[in-house]
Amino acid sequence: MASPQSESSVDLKDPKFEQYDCLPCRLVGATAFTGLGVYAYWQSNIPRGTPFYRTRRLGILSLATGFVGAGLYRLIN
Repeated sequence: MASPQSESSVDLKDPKFEQYDCLPCRLVGATAFTGLGVYAYWQSNIPRGTPFYRTRRLGILSLATGFVGAGLYRLIN
């Protein structure tokens, strides 16, 4: 059985370690947010006869834009 020091080559108490994020984690997060944005955009196609059509559509499109923006931000940072 190996000692705990030989298994861990990264100091978990290092402040820089908290800022580290692996590429697969960023890709999964970016894909999830972008997928939510695309789905919200797709759901924004509501019939014109519904009450408050413009307000609802604007709200849903704002959510879609926010989710896609969050996905791009997650990918970059």
